[in-house]
Amino acid sequence: ASFCVPCAEGGFAPAGATACELCPADTYQPEQGGARCLPCPDPLMASPPGSTHPFACRCAPGSFANPSTRTCRACPDDHTVDCFQFDQPLPIPSRDGLWVDPLIWTDQPTEALARVVHQCWPAAACKQLHTVEEVEKGPCAEGYA
Repeated sequence: ASFCVPCAEGGFAPAGATACELCPADTYQPEQGGARCLPCPDPLMASPPGSTHPFACRCAPGSFANPSTRTCRACPDDHTVDCFQFDQPLPIPSRDGLWVDPLIWTDQPTEALARVVHQCWPAAACKQLHTVEEVEKGPCAEGYA
């Protein structure tokens, strides 16, 4: 005897399918018996195959996260900052002598982001900032305020 069973969360089967499939990357299915998977809520988000919840969708490298709104912002492509981690809360300067103001970064419209990256003068006044934690602590090297 043949019988039908619902697909598990994170899977789907369209009408006429003979087997369930995992939801592809960048989608999710929170319920059993889904006919299709739902896209991540932001086009800059990524999720692994078989995701079961929208919280599996995270800001992908090349973007940074605004945790208060659960949205992503594209990292500027002007080579002043790097966004290479999932859910990175703010960009990291791409070279020594630059700094990002973590207090105003996420409030800027996309076209103004490059203006929030500051040049240190002299370049030695800025610490080498290689992690989000270092950026959050501030830019000044020892002996500078």
